Amino acid sequence: MKWKKPALIVAGGLAAILGSCSVTSVGARTLGVRDTFGVISPDVVKPGLSVQNPFSKVVKMDCSTLSYKEVIECPTKGSVKATIEIGINYRLDPSKVVQIYSTYGTEYQEALLHSPFRQTARAVISSYEPEEAQSSKREEVDKRLNDEIKRVINPTGIIIEDVFLRDVDLPQSITDAINRKVEAKQDSERMV
Repeated sequence: MKWKKPALIVAGGLAAILGSCSVTSVGARTLGVRDTFGVISPDVVKPGLSVQNPFSKVVKMDCSTLSYKEVIECPTKGSVKATIEIGINYRLDPSKVVQIYSTYGTEYQEALLHSPFRQTARAVISSYEPEEAQSSKREEVDKRLNDEIKRVINPTGIIIEDVFLRDVDLPQSITDAINRKVEAKQDSERMV
């Protein structure tokens, strides 16, 4: 009987300690940011189970590779409107997750990815003639897009893994003129 009272006190103490903590789970390829009434902890919560203050919430930030596709209308060097489709694979830089969450919250994509992505793509495409963007310098355009988008976006905490120029659509009259030019070139090469 004498041991029941101390055991109850110890059990009650453990229950109080465990009751004042909460357990959270963070999945693979995800990091958690601890937010306690708007105060952001500088330490990330790594994948797995963690015990923490019950007044804190853990905001999960996906660090796996994500895909994004955008269709953009932009002028080429000859002021011809081109519709381009670009795909991108990206992920969050784990060392900048807390900074990104502190500044932008969970809706960081528009400020850090979408807007700079569109601006950079327009700038690159506008430096090429329509036929260059569509066919003759397509690989060069693709490489330059990849290099420029990485240069602009990577420092923000989003790591660009790859950029794909999927399609360049020009007005039908321009496409017809390009096709006639290619056919004329092929005909002249056959005659030589």
